[in-house]
Amino acid sequence: MRKIDNETAKILWTRVKETFPELDNLPETEITRFLNAIENIAETEGAEAITSDRIQGMRELFEEVIWADPIFGLNTQKDN
Repeated sequence: MRKIDNETAKILWTRVKETFPELDNLPETEITRFLNAIENIAETEGAEAITSDRIQGMRELFEEVIWADPIFGLNTQKDN
């Protein structure tokens, strides 16, 4: 497993912000959950695996889970 250094983390954060700018509007726990997924992929597959397309796909999956799962308490995007 690879460790993510600060410089790589900054690059990944920039990619995430460009692709998913609405991330800041989510609860802190959900931001952390999303960023942990990004970090996990970067550690196992390398930072080069975190492309804009991959982030977009993760975003779509992430939003689908949030809006569909009653545990999160968000039944529609209007609730957020």
